[in-house]
Amino acid sequence: MKNKFMVFKLRELLKNLLLAIIGIVIIVFIISFFTDDNDKNEISYVPGTYTSSILVDDNLINIEVALSENKIEDISLKHLSEATPVFYPLFEDVGEDLFSEIKKKQDLNVDIKEGTEVTSELLIDGVKTCLEKAKK
Repeated sequence: MKNKFMVFKLRELLKNLLLAIIGIVIIVFIISFFTDDNDKNEISYVPGTYTSSILVDDNLINIEVALSENKIEDISLKHLSEATPVFYPLFEDVGEDLFSEIKKKQDLNVDIKEGTEVTSELLIDGVKTCLEKAKK
């Protein structure tokens, strides 16, 4: 019986090894892209009530956000001046609709009604500030 020798060329061996590694990386990426990652999307908060202020002309409007560990429980407006709701009634109306939508979706990406874009963005920024304060 004759001995058979196998000759490997180092360049081909390295090329095949590199292609195999690239293939494995692509497969892992595709699998991780299409798998359901609900745990990554769930945000946890330090429970409590957080406040942020919006300055409208010379009037301060506070937004209070009550949070549990992973849920927005309540959002409300607190006026520091009695004149604020009189001069800016749109904040109350837009706030009620916007805050109920945020609580329902548990997300700040909500539909903004036409004509209320500026007010809605101010209120959403205030809620966003509260949520950032509460993140773990």
